[in-house]
Amino acid sequence: MRMWSKLITAAATAALLSIGTATAGASAAHAAAKPTAPKPAAAAQAAGPQRADGNHRPVIFIHGFNRTGAGRDCVGYWGDTIPEFKDRGYTTRTWGFYGGDHNCSAVFKGTKNTSVKMLGREFAQYVYKNFSKPGRAVDVVGHSMGGLIVRAALTGTANREPGFPPYLYIEDAVTIATPHAGTKWALGCATTQCKDMRPRSTLLKWLQYVPQSRMGTDWTLVGSADDKIVPMSSSIYGMKLAPHLVWFPKAGGKLGHDKIQTVGYGGWRSYLWNEGDRRNRNDYGTWGHLTGPNPGRIAQNGSFFHHKY
Repeated sequence: MRMWSKLITAAATAALLSIGTATAGASAAHAAAKPTAPKPAAAAQAAGPQRADGNHRPVIFIHGFNRTGAGRDCVGYWGDTIPEFKDRGYTTRTWGFYGGDHNCSAVFKGTKNTSVKMLGREFAQYVYKNFSKPGRAVDVVGHSMGGLIVRAALTGTANREPGFPPYLYIEDAVTIATPHAGTKWALGCATTQCKDMRPRSTLLKWLQYVPQSRMGTDWTLVGSADDKIVPMSSSIYGMKLAPHLVWFPKAGGKLGHDKIQTVGYGGWRSYLWNEGDRRNRNDYGTWGHLTGPNPGRIAQNGSFFHHKY
């Protein structure tokens, strides 16, 4: 595994989704140019916590979409992943966004018709008030639509939009099965959140690629061939310029869309691409082969390392 030298920021389009259950595929969205986020090297010069490898930062977990809008167990949703983080010395937090969410560190009482942008704003305010304003950095792990909420939080803050905080300190962001380029599955659902996750939605056109916090943010995107809701074109390639990509080949359905975030123990086969690799970014068969790290461990590595993973 390689250290990636720097996180590139850019202008262009972005992506979408987060879902719970169904069938379908996704297609990449193409949109107009977007605002460019600051580069990590420049952002890190601002006063605040220094970037460093380690498990000393709190890790905040954000669950995905629920078609019915019913509440979720913010810890149980992650299966073995959160216990595995705790076993390795991490401090974990969870953030919920449905009124019925429970077992959460904090909950914004939204509904299935609360837009992803609004959820991003509320999550950004939670991070700012509880961590960034006191000068503490955090890492974030989002599954499915949860990953879009992280992007929305950082995009709105970077754009200095009304209602968003003045700055954030999010050092690492890991998305698992996030529809960065949308999903056709959302075409069959009429809720606001489904509309946000449709290819070429207004939300996806607004989201920045690899948006940055004040201290810089290192992005790791994780996807699986078992996922029938969010394919590789969206989970891995849907957010251009992402510096770390991890792809799990078919595993007999064990790493499907609603399962991959729960797998925190055991050994698995995967492929890793890091920015700076000479390997072809568009051909995962040429990437580095990993034997052992499960999706939960990959999320840990993405949260632990500064330039690696």
